[in-house]
Amino acid sequence: MHLPPVARLLAGLAGAGWLGAAPAPAPPPGPLETRMLRLTELLDTRLPGILGVDGMVLRLQPRLGDLRDREYLRFPLEFRRGIAERTELALGLTPFTANPFRRGPDHRHGLGELRTEVRRALRLPAGSAWRADAGLEARFPLGRPPAALNDGFAHLTPNVALSRPWPGWTGALAYAEVRHDWGLPYPARPAERRAARRRWDATAALGLLYQPEAWGGFLEHHLRRVGEDRTSFAAPESRVGVVWAVPVARSRAWGLPGIWRAEVAYRRVHTSRPGSEFESGLVTRVRWNLGLRPPPVTAPVSPAATRSPRSR
Repeated sequence: MHLPPVARLLAGLAGAGWLGAAPAPAPPPGPLETRMLRLTELLDTRLPGILGVDGMVLRLQPRLGDLRDREYLRFPLEFRRGIAERTELALGLTPFTANPFRRGPDHRHGLGELRTEVRRALRLPAGSAWRADAGLEARFPLGRPPAALNDGFAHLTPNVALSRPWPGWTGALAYAEVRHDWGLPYPARPAERRAARRRWDATAALGLLYQPEAWGGFLEHHLRRVGEDRTSFAAPESRVGVVWAVPVARSRAWGLPGIWRAEVAYRRVHTSRPGSEFESGLVTRVRWNLGLRPPPVTAPVSPAATRSPRSR
């Protein structure tokens, strides 16, 4: 059967993946696939990780939760390339299409949003268990995207991410991220959005991931403050979730190229401020990484990726 990659993954989850049946034998992962198992993001929280010189990766992250929550479906696509030993560039697009199961004013399609980013690994004292990198991200609306996808403003977001193995606990990783998002005037935004209020959003996230094998769990807490005009309000958020790094042998047996990862979490937003982005509920991510050129090993490793083939 010729099925799209996401459909094959869902079919595997419904069949062999959940029932515990062993997949057909497949060759062990190669050097590129091993490097692509390295964890650099959990939901929307950034973790340190740079591709390195000439590393190139294509990433697709369909937002399956949109089937339940929104009138449109997002399909973020991103191309990342290492341009130096400690520096990488990214170019992304977030096209969207109408959700066949929900109707409303945002039941439409478009290019959504353009995203660019530059990241650089930070030098830390010799012998430090911490890893850190800093990035600068810029986002621009394309056409008339739904307000929840882009509010009609350009956005500039500097951020710093840190992580280190948890002492004495194999498979555990502590991590943190600090970021500040500014909404900036954007001349090309549609006339109906000119009355929208510009917003800034400051977040400090702390988390702990435990992933000794392919399956893992994580806890996060976000200290967040949002400003509109001359006012601001707190919107702290807590998350608890699970992550599954699909074993390479299993994804190959399903005919899925590249590296796959699935994340599901429940988030609780501790504020009564109205707005869809401040609602509690389930958050999901499915990530597909396709290596275009083998990068050198410079990124922090997911705890599940550090296990030897024999221990798996």
